[in-house]
Amino acid sequence: MGDAKPTPRKYARERHLEVHIRYVYILLSCLVLCMAALSVFLVVCFVELSTLKEAISGCKDVLEVSLQDGAFGDTILTSRDEDQMYGHFVENSEDDQLRRKRRAGFHEGSGADDDWMWMSSFARIPVKTIKSYCKEAQMYCAAKGPKGDPGEVLDISLVNLTSSQLEALRGPPGQPGEKGEPGLIGLKGDPGEKGDSGDDGVSGLKGEQGDIGLPGIPGEKGETGKKGSKGETGDKGDIGPQGPIGKPGIQGETGPKGEPGSKGESGVDGKTGSQGPKGEPGLCSAICSVESVIATSPPVTTPEPTFPPKASECSIDVLGKPVFIRLSQSMFGSWMVDVKPNSKTANKFWIMLDLEGTNVIEFAGVDNFEKNIVNRNITLEGSPYYGTGSIVYDGHLYFQWAGEPKVVRLKLETGEVTTVRQIPELAHKTFRGVKRHLYTSESSFVDFSADDNGLWMIYSSERHSNVSVALMDPVTLDIIKSVDLNVPLSSKGNAFIVCGKMYTIRHHNRLNTFLDEEVNLWTGVSRQLQIKFHNPYGNTVMLSYDTRNLRLLSWDNGRQLRTPMLLKRN
Repeated sequence: MGDAKPTPRKYARERHLEVHIRYVYILLSCLVLCMAALSVFLVVCFVELSTLKEAISGCKDVLEVSLQDGAFGDTILTSRDEDQMYGHFVENSEDDQLRRKRRAGFHEGSGADDDWMWMSSFARIPVKTIKSYCKEAQMYCAAKGPKGDPGEVLDISLVNLTSSQLEALRGPPGQPGEKGEPGLIGLKGDPGEKGDSGDDGVSGLKGEQGDIGLPGIPGEKGETGKKGSKGETGDKGDIGPQGPIGKPGIQGETGPKGEPGSKGESGVDGKTGSQGPKGEPGLCSAICSVESVIATSPPVTTPEPTFPPKASECSIDVLGKPVFIRLSQSMFGSWMVDVKPNSKTANKFWIMLDLEGTNVIEFAGVDNFEKNIVNRNITLEGSPYYGTGSIVYDGHLYFQWAGEPKVVRLKLETGEVTTVRQIPELAHKTFRGVKRHLYTSESSFVDFSADDNGLWMIYSSERHSNVSVALMDPVTLDIIKSVDLNVPLSSKGNAFIVCGKMYTIRHHNRLNTFLDEEVNLWTGVSRQLQIKFHNPYGNTVMLSYDTRNLRLLSWDNGRQLRTPMLLKRN
């Protein structure tokens, strides 16, 4: 036995895990990209700040300020030469070379008056403007009058002055200084506290309906319940009508002839006597009495057969996509599971190849079936099968006897035929060129089906040209009740029965077809449908309903497929 195939539930869990792994991978990728972008941004900011600092330091004036004679000492302004004192701008050769070598993109400045100096990657200033700005700054700082005479020194400690007099001695307050240049951009501050949660957003639009998932795995069979208590005895039923009078019995044999008596003496001639009285009428025989009773009795009528109460009410809601199982060489055939299994047939599979034959192939399990490992061959001696409408039900195989208006019940455990039922009206061959097959595929005269109501037979009758359906006793093969439907022969691709309703497929040889009609066998009411049915290989010659697993079994151009379905309980 090979490894079991993954169940739909396990497959769903794997798909769910795979989606989460993809989401984590995408989030990690986005995080790495954001960190890389932040690193580049910090590097660019550092370079820009260094460039701006260097540009500002190139224009700084050189001033030396010293305090002499205590707090009221003189302020002395010094410069490198006399020209700088009078506002003349003299370039330092080393600083000038540094400024001229400042890069503008990938090229150095030429040093001409119309050359540009790049302050950052996105801003540049003409060198001429920078020079003018620095010159004006130096002229402004140097533009002061000549040094005055030192004032008299007053020893305040020797004079007894009041606070108001001290205030008078002090000079008036100086003018406020000019507004300084804007400082450098500060570093990024710490994140602020989390704000309050916003109001709930408006509900989004309703999403589209997703695909219908696969049907769930059937649960395990529950334990057998305890035997219920014995019910109360019902009331005595009414006396039934009197049955018909039986046929008269067989007439008894004639007794033996007696021996002749001895001859008597001759009598004396007598006188002629008068006529005697009329005799009484003789008794009627037994046969006469029976015939008179039959003539006077009322005719007896047989009641019309009816279907038993329905087991359940349901209808097909949707059909899934077919699942490939295996490939056979024959274009015609049927494959089966026991739709009402027992302990010996629950896991087995069977195949009947071609339209006619005497060999039934049995497989021990699904792995053997997929790998074509045969368990045994069952030979149908003297009763060959015909068609692709056979079925396995309660450990028995049901099929039509080839070339005969007969249906057969065979016990699979022993391979022996247990019941043969002749149905005179059953179509069983092409007569005078007139074909009376059930479907357009011309693969069957009889198509067995089963649901929770029992065993059904969809068949072609010699009495008319429409499809007939019969509910059968699975042991005796007697017809409990049959109905003639308003469905012409050979007008549908195939058919099957679910919950007492027959469903028909529009085409058997098109890739995309549909269930087109539903007929309620109890009421005869027909309903038109448009339920999509996938026919992937374009030649479905067999279709059967597996009531145990809620799926369809099909034979499509040599491929064995199973199609899940969803039912809607009424």
